[in-house]
Amino acid sequence: LVDFKDSTTLDLSNVSFDSDAQMTFDGTSDKINLADAAHLKFPGGSFTIEQVLIVDAISSKQRTFSKGSSSWSRGWHAAIRPTQWEFELSDGVSSPGNSFKIDTTTTVGTNHVAWVIENGATAKLYINGVQAGSTQTITEGIDFATTTSTVGIGAYELGAEYFNGKIPYTKLYNKALTAEEVQNNFNGIRNRFG
Repeated sequence: LVDFKDSTTLDLSNVSFDSDAQMTFDGTSDKINLADAAHLKFPGGSFTIEQVLIVDAISSKQRTFSKGSSSWSRGWHAAIRPTQWEFELSDGVSSPGNSFKIDTTTTVGTNHVAWVIENGATAKLYINGVQAGSTQTITEGIDFATTTSTVGIGAYELGAEYFNGKIPYTKLYNKALTAEEVQNNFNGIRNRFG
């Protein structure tokens, strides 16, 4: 498999596929790692992580998207917990850095999720096209243009906090999507995934 942006070969040897060719993650060892690349850096600090998560079960923290080189090193991570959605940021100095927790029950089943980071200053979470919780202020000094590390999908990139379910759709935008763009994306795919 080759990504659309870089002609980089993606290693899918640690992930399984169901009969509809959707990536499945078993919650114990399945993950995808992507090497660092220029299009994974965000000068100005604006980007959006958009995923469709089909959650099978959740009893502990599970990372859905992660970029960082070791525990609490410089990077950012999206995760779910039974009663929270979480986005973590670390400058590599402070531990644990910023951790935004949106207190809302994580739903087993299909969720369209978008984490929107704007100018490195604010973070918003949208679930199924609607903003969840309030806009969060980022106080951690993250340089999104120079963070160099592996990307993990379905787990921490070094292998921990594995996702249990399917991630049939992941997009990373080099801009902060507007609420209207998030809603339009959700409407465009809402009936495609279970």
